[in-house]
Parts: sequence; C-alpha cells; structure tokens
Amino acid sequence: MNPNYILWAIPFFLVSIFAEIIHNYRKNGGKDFNFEDSITNLNLGVGSQAIGALTKAVLLMLYVAVFEQLRIFTIEATVLNTIICIVLFDYLYYWAHRWGHEWNIFWGAHIVHHQSEEYNLTVALRQSWFHNILAFPIFLPLPFLGFDPMMFVAAAGIVTLYQYWIHTKAIKRMPKWFEFMFNSPAHHRVHHATNEQYLDHHYAATFILWDRL
Repeated sequence: MNPNYILWAIPFFLVSIFAEIIHNYRKNGGKDFNFEDSITNLNLGVGSQAIGALTKAVLLMLYVAVFEQLRIFTIEATVLNTIICIVLFDYLYYWAHRWGHEWNIFWGAHIVHHQSEEYNLTVALRQSWFHNILAFPIFLPLPFLGFDPMMFVAAAGIVTLYQYWIHTKAIKRMPKWFEFMFNSPAHHRVHHATNEQYLDHHYAATFILWDRL
C-alpha cells in the first residue's frame, strides 16, 4: 500500500516505455501505440498516485489498527514470513480482481484500467483512483492473522510492481514452466482481450496457479 514503491520505479517505467515504443515502431510502425491514448494512460496514473498518497496512508493506518488491536497471532517480519505474506496477498488480490469484474460496484472503479484503446506498458499505469478503498476489506485477513505492516507493505509493492511488465505485446511467451506457474504477458493479454470467448479470464496478479485452481 506504500506509494513509494511506485514512485521509486518511475525512472524504470519511463525507460521501458520508451524502449517499447522504439521496438514497436521498428517491428510494425507503431500500430500498438496511440499518442493521445498513451498520454491519457499516464495522466490517469499520475492522478492515481496523487489520490493514492492520501487513501493508501489512511488504509495503512487502518491495517495497523487491526494488527495492533485484533490480531490472532504475532508473525515476525522475517524473509520466510514475508514470502508467505506475498503469496497470501497475491491470493487475496486474485479475489479482489475477480470481484472487480464480477460485482458492479467494483467494476465501476476498475473499468478505467480496461478502457485503453491499445495494449502496451502505459496501460499498466492506467489505474483506478478509488478501487483500493473498495477492495481493502478483502485484505483484512492479513492483519487479523498477525502479519506485520511492513510485510504487508512489501507484499503490496512487489505484487503491484510485478504486474507492470505483463502489459505488453513485445514479449510473446515465457518458458513453459514459467507460463504454468506465473502470470505473463501472454496470460494477461487474454485478460484484456475484448473477444467474447476471452472475457472474464485470468485474474491473477503474480501466480497464474490461482486461475488454474
């Protein structure tokens, strides 16, 4: 939930977007990039971070309050426990994302991410300004179980940043073992497809195993 993870990654975002544009123009004349559409994506991303600086701070305080007052266990912030927290966060994110498509109140907030005319890295930055507020209760099992807020912040940052690179057509497929376990550009292109047979598929953030299950 800490916006600093995203802010620190901005230089990488800009370099990778520029590299993708060059690659796309060399390969197919830039047909996967629309200047106005990409600028809109970036503007929505800036707005999301600006609003998120406030909303995420409030939600983190709520997380801390639940952790301090209602936790069942006390789980120390170790490397192993952080990995477990990441996996659990990713599983809960799967449901938050799935309900973001299946429940109208969530879809009203999430739909902005699916309204880009093209599919490229700038789409990853096109995020809802308010979906975090609606989805936050889904993650409350983590403070109830006793995961330290710093582990939660790390898990949220890692899972969020992971999803950036899968918003591209430049990478066709990863190795089979990777495609079986993890979300990838090939999987996520299906999620963003508008063809009727592909709608409401592939909700995973990091582990595509949730969808397979």
